[in-house]
Amino acid sequence: MHLKQFTRFYQLHLLPTSNQGIQLGDLVWKPRWGANRLQHKGMGKNIFNRFYDAELLSKTEWEKRMQQLKNPPCELAALAQLHLRDVEKISGLFLKQLQPEITLNKVMSLRIKNVCARHLPNDLRMDVDQKIEQLDPKSMRQLFRHPRRVYLITELYYGQLKLYLEKEYAIELESVKKQKKLPLSLANEGDYTNEYDFDTHAIPFAYRMEPLYKFNG
Repeated sequence: MHLKQFTRFYQLHLLPTSNQGIQLGDLVWKPRWGANRLQHKGMGKNIFNRFYDAELLSKTEWEKRMQQLKNPPCELAALAQLHLRDVEKISGLFLKQLQPEITLNKVMSLRIKNVCARHLPNDLRMDVDQKIEQLDPKSMRQLFRHPRRVYLITELYYGQLKLYLEKEYAIELESVKKQKKLPLSLANEGDYTNEYDFDTHAIPFAYRMEPLYKFNG
């Protein structure tokens, strides 16, 4: 399955290359046209930060919820294997560690398998629902500017990355691996292309989002 089919079938969105530190509960701006954005003036970064700003959470409650978001279990996701030839469209966080020596145009393709997902815990979903119900339209606009454009990340997807690299770049890749101590191993050596396994389960590559305005916990 290729990128467009994957996105259309599963309703998942790939993370942009520039993003760092994404987590459950983060907010997404969905414009009328163009790509989703993880930053937008007045939107805020995480839903629980905004609730804390609105004094709907005490500092202790806010800290507890932020801690809950960090490491929920990663459950096996029944997704088709994702094969990408347009490498620049996948999260650059996978490959950013290889740069500047190994750039995107040196990578022939990527394959992501053994996908698992982290979900916003049910008690936090209910908490979000209850807090939103406490806000009148004016308060919603004060917190999110244009609430109908704001979405909430409720699932993050992780996987094992296979990287296919032209063999002429193998020495460069080994040098980067040793220098940066990357979890990268040679899986198969071909005549012209090498296949590498890259342990990327700590870095999400895609997310599912739900509209904040009609959020149902």
